[in-house]
Amino acid sequence: RPFGKGHTTGQRGFAQSLLVIALMAACCAARTCKGPEDAGYWCDRSADSARYFVCSPEAGVAEWLPCPEGTACVQEGKVLDGRPCKPQGGGASSTCPGGSEEGSFCLTDGIHDSSYYYACNATFTGWMHCPAGMLCAANVSGAGNPCATMIAQQAQPEFNGVVCETPSCGNTVCEEGENCDNCADDCCACNTDICELPDCRCPDLQVPGSLCVRDTPQFIVFTLDDSLDQEFWANIQQILARSPPDTAGCQLKLTGFFEGGTQNYNLMNYVVEHGGELSDHTARHNTNTQTNYDTWVQQLDADRSCLNYLAQVPDEVVGSRAPFLQWNAPMFQALSDLGFIYDSSVISNYEIMNGWPWPFLVRDLVPKIGFPSDAEPLPSAVNVWEFPLYAPLNPETNQSEEPMDLPLTGVSDEELLAFYMHSFDVHYATNRAPFGVFWHPITIDQGRVDVLLQFLSYATSFPNVFYATEGEVIQWVQNPVTAKRFRHQGGFGCSGNAYPADFDGLTCPDGAAVNVCPYPQATWGCLTLTTCAACPPNDYDVGLQCPST
Repeated sequence: RPFGKGHTTGQRGFAQSLLVIALMAACCAARTCKGPEDAGYWCDRSADSARYFVCSPEAGVAEWLPCPEGTACVQEGKVLDGRPCKPQGGGASSTCPGGSEEGSFCLTDGIHDSSYYYACNATFTGWMHCPAGMLCAANVSGAGNPCATMIAQQAQPEFNGVVCETPSCGNTVCEEGENCDNCADDCCACNTDICELPDCRCPDLQVPGSLCVRDTPQFIVFTLDDSLDQEFWANIQQILARSPPDTAGCQLKLTGFFEGGTQNYNLMNYVVEHGGELSDHTARHNTNTQTNYDTWVQQLDADRSCLNYLAQVPDEVVGSRAPFLQWNAPMFQALSDLGFIYDSSVISNYEIMNGWPWPFLVRDLVPKIGFPSDAEPLPSAVNVWEFPLYAPLNPETNQSEEPMDLPLTGVSDEELLAFYMHSFDVHYATNRAPFGVFWHPITIDQGRVDVLLQFLSYATSFPNVFYATEGEVIQWVQNPVTAKRFRHQGGFGCSGNAYPADFDGLTCPDGAAVNVCPYPQATWGCLTLTTCAACPPNDYDVGLQCPST
């Protein structure tokens, strides 16, 4: 049924929880899948006819999958017709999307994600599940296979009846007329032979450490951009203090990308004291895709210095996000030269790679992973990790939406919740790339507070879901461990990160009152900031200039 028609949020969540549990249980069974002779679909009536085994050694797929409701895997041994699940006492009961045409169709109903397809043939009409690591890629007629691996495969040359010509794309040389869009393997591929963890990772869909998806933690990050001002603190405090505990028993963590000036720096200090993370957002928030290297260095270094001093977090600012998400090659060069560990400015759209990549290392090229940016070659090698902004999927269209603030207008709170729940379901069911909520404080009203808390209650009802800062996720990517081990380690730790519900933001960690620092001649006009540090001298251009200690 179409999304939102006949399915309540609770029913949908319950059904998907059952699906996840069933898949996890099914994957535990063992069956030989070593060579070409084992490839294909298999039934084992003596064990369980409600599921079937799929084996593809070439694709690294070997697991049990459930048959759709009303069907069963009733043959014994290998399935020769490619259709392991046969209807039991029913037959076709639904109308095919293609009318009378038989085939397999990629559909969205708000319940089944893109790991499912809708099969229509003379003996069965209903939902089928793609093998692990594969998604429904295109509608096909007849008995064709609609599923494709999540990682884009190099196109194979067509057989002309005599000889199979080798195309130029795939010869490891980026030739004239080839680019990252039409020949990614030659023009912008990352060399996995030399790019290995913990120091390097290519931009792909594989789980770090080649972990099985069911053994992988699902991280949730919450980021705020621009400022952390007293006027918005009450709503932010509600989110942090009322967030439901994750699998490790911790509350939500905040990653803040804050610019220079007009700030309540004591609140930033409070966030860090409770397990959060501060990151750079430039001193003046006026950079763009044309900004040169020297300006990036000045703006990034100045903002980091002021965050270090005024928020009292020396040497802890290691991440950055470009204003307006407008980045360029000189920015990555500046970040690398200044010793930043990661950037978080590049949008990732599901449609580009048929999935969301895990954080990766930027070296000589920023890959095309989203709209509207193209791949960006870098003039010299850099060493900066990229934490993408994962664009959420519209549950009605399954198309990407803006990741920052999501829709600001024309979307009800119920629809906003549906966006997050649907996108989370796809993250969790595919490769469990980190799930992000990317907001500006000024956009947070009581409705959004309630939506986020409802979403977090839904997400944390799944196994192995952990809150993290962006920097912490990158630490895990560099040294991945299973969700079970990570859980036993206590996640990233949450000692002291319980937010009191009544904190007013007007005191310092030691209980002293904050210092109020006026700057009537600042570049941005008269401004007043609050800090637990000593006020910088009045002649400082605060935001661009701060004491070193």
